[in-house]
Amino acid sequence: MIVGLTRKDLDVVEATSLAAKPAKLKPKDAAALVLIDDTGPAPRVLLGKRRADLKFMPNQFVFPGGRRESDDARIPVASELSDADTGLISRGFGANGTARRAKALAVAALREFYEETGFVIGKPNAQFPDWGEFAANGLAPDLSAMRYLARAITPPGRTRRFDTRFFIAKRTCVALEVPPPDAEFSEIRWATFAETIDLDLPGITRTILAEVDQRLKSDPHLTGSLPIPEFRMRGKTFVCERRQ
Repeated sequence: MIVGLTRKDLDVVEATSLAAKPAKLKPKDAAALVLIDDTGPAPRVLLGKRRADLKFMPNQFVFPGGRRESDDARIPVASELSDADTGLISRGFGANGTARRAKALAVAALREFYEETGFVIGKPNAQFPDWGEFAANGLAPDLSAMRYLARAITPPGRTRRFDTRFFIAKRTCVALEVPPPDAEFSEIRWATFAETIDLDLPGITRTILAEVDQRLKSDPHLTGSLPIPEFRMRGKTFVCERRQ
């Protein structure tokens, strides 16, 4: 867990994944999806191991995700994100918050998840023109399959900074499983929460995993509207603030 650490402590913890850099960088919008398989005796989460040759978080297990792209807001979808989650994400942008921008982040989460894992979360929609297996099977992104889970902003002074919105969904929402079109991961693994203890995970990934564990215990069907944890630097300390 990294909540409560000072900037100096974070520099040590994240030395292998988010090396410090003097230049000031503005966080870029990003999104990630936590996929849960709760059909067995213990819930499992899908993680990807980043290739050893990558400069950013090499050899570490992370949630599939990446940067929001300009086209994400224009992608037709089969179903929308819930009004409650759209509102929560939009309010997080302050005066620049719009439902369109919130939708773009949800679309980015599903796009990145498909590209990195080959898991297609979609429903029939003949208008969808792209994304490989989505289009080939007449599917468009199913945003209603996801719930907003958490937000994390990379601390200042890192080589890369992201303002990441994490979403959560169940494996039962997956329409297809195909070979991933992107080779960013050297391994894709389902792991129970107990099994993740021995994996090489960035500090923020472990922190989000703890939130997932609590969310499943309090809201196993992902139907509730719970306060959203936001992780960021506040002064000299990395904190968690919960917002509704």
